[in-house]
Amino acid sequence: MVARDAFLVLTVVVATTRAGRTLTLAAPPSAVTYCASTGPSSVGQLAYAMSLGTSSDTAWANRRTLFKVSKVSASQIYVVSTDSICALAVTAFNAFFHGSPPTTRAFVIRFGSYYWVDDPDLSTGNDGRPWLLFTNKWVKVLAVGT
Repeated sequence: MVARDAFLVLTVVVATTRAGRTLTLAAPPSAVTYCASTGPSSVGQLAYAMSLGTSSDTAWANRRTLFKVSKVSASQIYVVSTDSICALAVTAFNAFFHGSPPTTRAFVIRFGSYYWVDDPDLSTGNDGRPWLLFTNKWVKVLAVGT
């Protein structure tokens, strides 16, 4: 299992009153969000994952064989929005790339019993970004565009 690092963000505002006194206001700490929001590229990745997982077409079946994944139902392919899972995905992604540059958020797709992980901030690899496929124990199965 991959360990999770926790980070907190603290917002501090310093203001000076008319009387010249300094006030320091601190907002309560907020947890870092590890799940990346969806955008045009992530929508394309979800469509690709859906075709890969569900299509009966020979080309997609051959790709599943190449990627060593099985055909799954459409209900088994979905965007993950649970921050604790995204945090594990970020840690696993960083372990694969040795944390350089470190990933701070991930776009994660549940693909049957696998996790499809993409860092939306990287700009190398297949279609501009690499993505990794991990087991549900965070063991890398596949790296595309790396």
